[in-house]
Amino acid sequence: MESRDDIEHNKKVNEPEETEEHEAPPAFSYVNPSDKKKPRFLEKYRELRTIHQTCKAFRLSRNTFIKWRNTDPVFKEKFEEIENELYEALEVNAYKRALSGSDLLTIFLLKANNPEKYRERIKHEIDHRFILDISAQVTAIIRRVVPNDCPHCKTHFGLTNKIAQELESLSARLALK
Repeated sequence: MESRDDIEHNKKVNEPEETEEHEAPPAFSYVNPSDKKKPRFLEKYRELRTIHQTCKAFRLSRNTFIKWRNTDPVFKEKFEEIENELYEALEVNAYKRALSGSDLLTIFLLKANNPEKYRERIKHEIDHRFILDISAQVTAIIRRVVPNDCPHCKTHFGLTNKIAQELESLSARLALK
């Protein structure tokens, strides 16, 4: 006769294993009748490859498309999938053309795919004397244009000197870099 432990063990061994439940793919939300155009809109977008032309074909405003994309996560996800397919098709075409002799496409693809090696390198150097000269010119303009005293009540602000001191401090810090 089997013991209670043996019976429990046999039940566990003979029970089918629990499998993960897979969620069904989300469906479009049909809040209003015009939403039923969404799947057809996406197929037309795949065919026409531009939002402008697809909206025109469906007599939809671009704002309606944007609203769909911003409020319907399923629509947005499917739209982005199609968009990625279109970009990949463009990349394949660009590679083919680059390999068949298009120097410009070759350059763009090299820069896009290996930016560390092929990016533009521009070294920005600014002479600290140039910074000091610009700062001095701006300070002179401020002293000429910004009043130290209110023209109506003659209250002394002292803004000109404060602004000039800040500019001089900034230019000194920049010159040290």
